[in-house]
Amino acid sequence: MQNSVHSQPYVLVITPTLAVESSSVKLPFSLKSCRQGMQIGRSFFYFRDVQQAAPLSFIELIKNSHQRISLNVEGQIFPVNIQAVVNHAGESRLIVQVKKPISSNTDYTELTHEQRLKAILESTDAGAWEWNYQTGELILNERWAEMVGYTLEELAPVSIDTWFKVLHPDDAKISERAFQRHFDEEDAFYHCELRLVHKNGSTVWIRDHGRVVTYTENNEPEWICGTHIDITGSKLLEKRLRDSESTLSQAQRIARIGHWKADFSTDHLEWSEMIYEMLGLSPQDTVPSISLFKSLVHPEDLKAVEESEQKSLKTGEHDITHRMYSADGEIIWVHETAKMLNDKVTLVGTVKDVTKQKQLEEKLLKQSRIDYLTNIYNRFYFLELFEHHLAIWKRSKQPVSLLIIDVDNFKLVNDRYGHIAGDKVLQNVSSELSSNTREYDVCARIGGEEFAVLLPETKLKEAVSIADKLRDKVSRHSTTVGNYPIKLSVTIGVASLADERSDWESIYSAADAAMYEGKSSGRNTVVAVSE
Repeated sequence: MQNSVHSQPYVLVITPTLAVESSSVKLPFSLKSCRQGMQIGRSFFYFRDVQQAAPLSFIELIKNSHQRISLNVEGQIFPVNIQAVVNHAGESRLIVQVKKPISSNTDYTELTHEQRLKAILESTDAGAWEWNYQTGELILNERWAEMVGYTLEELAPVSIDTWFKVLHPDDAKISERAFQRHFDEEDAFYHCELRLVHKNGSTVWIRDHGRVVTYTENNEPEWICGTHIDITGSKLLEKRLRDSESTLSQAQRIARIGHWKADFSTDHLEWSEMIYEMLGLSPQDTVPSISLFKSLVHPEDLKAVEESEQKSLKTGEHDITHRMYSADGEIIWVHETAKMLNDKVTLVGTVKDVTKQKQLEEKLLKQSRIDYLTNIYNRFYFLELFEHHLAIWKRSKQPVSLLIIDVDNFKLVNDRYGHIAGDKVLQNVSSELSSNTREYDVCARIGGEEFAVLLPETKLKEAVSIADKLRDKVSRHSTTVGNYPIKLSVTIGVASLADERSDWESIYSAADAAMYEGKSSGRNTVVAVSE
């Protein structure tokens, strides 16, 4: 064997509980001289003179540490772990760790303290590491190597460089800062979460935890011991949760939905980020509360909201659409759905901004009710409102009158000036009708140039007076086409609901006949059906 090998200070580490005498230790190599010393609960045997031995020489053991060897102590065979380590000075050491197996029939109370600690460590599935901060020596257990897809033999010779080989380069500073905080006594332990690079190139997350256990004579850190726990699974779950939360947040933002939790016993309210955005409020400047929420509800809707909340105490359900004020004073529509928890004071639910939906509904409703040309009610909705007032009349006999209005000489306007001029005439007439009737009167275009006005709570005589005022307003108005003014006039027939006119067909026929009578007598007049 080469002299350079003989001079290297190899270390034989033997578990102290074995009480092994060098004379009773039979290894596949022999020791000529050794001295025993104790350090941190271990027995260290230093030796320099190594003789050739079968089946492997000492140097071959370093190169072939994957070979399984065992230690014969007084006839009992013990497995031996071998690690080749290198310190900062480049000196090689062979660490031979003798393990005493724990048999199935071993009495746990008879185990030594070290054996119990070893059993506890293995039960945590933790990788163990021991690092000499001064020399760079690093001792690892099998589980540590398994975490990154290696065997201890593949990692040999082990040194602090082994750690940097598998540490994700982006996390080196994290580990360095955590060690420094521990050395500076800011943290009682060294602890952080790091990424390691697996043999197959994948990422392994570990929770790294340890502490300094010995110091040099100059009170500098020496041996540091710790564990690595594989937290890759939990990190993947965390990532999935973050991704899920991000997806949910994005979906809520797209759908304009937020979630909330209200405690009616304390006025406490929790809002999701989307609700702040929905109401134009700042999370930094706003403390949510039930009182604040109610102050933002439209006054006309507050009673309905509170009734729904009270109802949820019995039914467990809260479902209501209402208006709210945003921070800039704009009115928005929201739809709230919630469930009452078993404590009967906590509502948990969602709120959706349905302003655009409401605006669309109102637009569609308006389109279904409003005449597109004249912007007053159409025939369909006028008849619906007529049926409503007819029902009231049948119950209370409160008077209701009807005006049927036709534009005089409208065909001549279309023939002479064109349909654009005719449309303008119709728009001007409808404007005069809607601006010169009462708020509760109902104006509508029910045919080409034919209009109707429903006058609730109006007797025939008063209806005739209203009709004449409308006729006069229209006659004073003219429609200009190019440079040519077109004089307008209308003829109006008037009828009131009565026993003999108790439906739409009969009252319309009566008022329409009166209107045509006025047409025949010269137009621009009002004719009433006698009561």
